[in-house]
Amino acid sequence: MLAPPFAAGPCAIDSRGEHAEPGTLMAAVILAAGLSSRMGHPKQLLRLGDMTMLEHVVGTAVRSRCQPIVLVLGHAARAVASSLRSALRQKIRIVINPNYSTGLASSLKAGLSAIPRQRPCYVMLGDQPLVSTELMTTLATAYRLSGGCTIRPLYRGVPAHPVLLSPTWYERAQQISGDAGLRLLAQGSHVITLPISDPWAVFDVDTPEAYERLRQEYGRRTDAKQAFNRADPERKTGAARGASGSDLGAVFA
Repeated sequence: MLAPPFAAGPCAIDSRGEHAEPGTLMAAVILAAGLSSRMGHPKQLLRLGDMTMLEHVVGTAVRSRCQPIVLVLGHAARAVASSLRSALRQKIRIVINPNYSTGLASSLKAGLSAIPRQRPCYVMLGDQPLVSTELMTTLATAYRLSGGCTIRPLYRGVPAHPVLLSPTWYERAQQISGDAGLRLLAQGSHVITLPISDPWAVFDVDTPEAYERLRQEYGRRTDAKQAFNRADPERKTGAARGASGSDLGAVFA
């Protein structure tokens, strides 16, 4: 049986003896400062339907009602920022990381420094446009049921994103460096791993071949959605399990 929301789980007290408030409001840090060296040009600008990949990611954070939403840019920052439609740009804060070439950790630290200290935060990747709001909701539910633990999704044992980071870990985040990022941060006590069945939560668009695969999947989903809407235009909700495919009952039994 699932514990009631906001139950005092194993992370209710942090290492300094302070209360870790599960709360209801989540922040989001979107990491999109990289060089895109294997792609050959800024992948943040690649199109997926009528939006860029990065706009899809920002849109997911907006629909998940994250506050604030911090977008960390670095390489080609001016071009990437200019590519965002104004309706999305008005809902985010852009932080420029001048040290983006040193690795992912510098962008994570820049992003976390721009959010309220006591607010849990989704750490999202700018090249994962198929991450769903359902997965975000599942992570938030797990966070609340745990009493405020960091939630690390796993797809078939592989660490996935987004990670929902407890504010009790922000100080530790300032100590990481290079490209290790959350691989080192989201380990140890007060971290709950949550098995999921969505392969797109581990899919990075680092090569032209990966981008083509992503475009094909997006096209398939768009066609399926259009067919569904034509068949049942009145239906507004999806399956109860959602796209994340996670079984919280198995984790918080």
